[in-house]
Amino acid sequence: MERQYGGRRPLVKLPPLVDTEDVIWHQEPIRHEGFEFCFAGMLDGQKESPDVIVRAFASVCDKDTRLRIIGVDRDEFVGTYPSMADSLGECGESLIFMGRQSHADTIRYVLGCDCYVFVRPSDRRNNAGFPTKFVEGVTCGVPLLATNVSDISSFAGENVTILDPMDEKAYSEAMRQMKKVSVTRRINDTFDFRRYRRDVSRWLEDMINRGRNTDGK
Repeated sequence: MERQYGGRRPLVKLPPLVDTEDVIWHQEPIRHEGFEFCFAGMLDGQKESPDVIVRAFASVCDKDTRLRIIGVDRDEFVGTYPSMADSLGECGESLIFMGRQSHADTIRYVLGCDCYVFVRPSDRRNNAGFPTKFVEGVTCGVPLLATNVSDISSFAGENVTILDPMDEKAYSEAMRQMKKVSVTRRINDTFDFRRYRRDVSRWLEDMINRGRNTDGK
């Protein structure tokens, strides 16, 4: 849309925004032992790809490494991906299905994880919007493995590793490497609304001036 309308009228490019001073980002994280990967999402018409995550995790899981899947329970997962029963067996108790959780508790799990994994297929629907799950993961200040859908690579900082959405081997290797990385966690303000005030103010001024010129006043 930016390419289509750029130069024709005043534009401001805004991703989904948050208030980093909101209490939801300052909750007590849910603690765990060992190294924990986390995925949060629902099986909404295969908008998400947790099957890719599970297959990638199957080659790195051990007694000290877990994958926590929030928003999907085991029966729902198997019903959607019946061919993956063997992968679930390989992971054993290292794979934890949480089912649906409140938004506040989901954020607590993400705040407490060691790496948030975000996988979506690169298709028209996912490229047309901007994923709020990515915004939440970045804001929580934890390392992310993410697929380059929409234009999230424009907002990917040093804690974000961009991968091909369907490359399971790349995810497995990235997970293996992530276990060796130590990151200082802090709330990230990339999507805080305060950072975009100046851009929005300029856009409003341009719109007002354009309106005045059109009206001849």
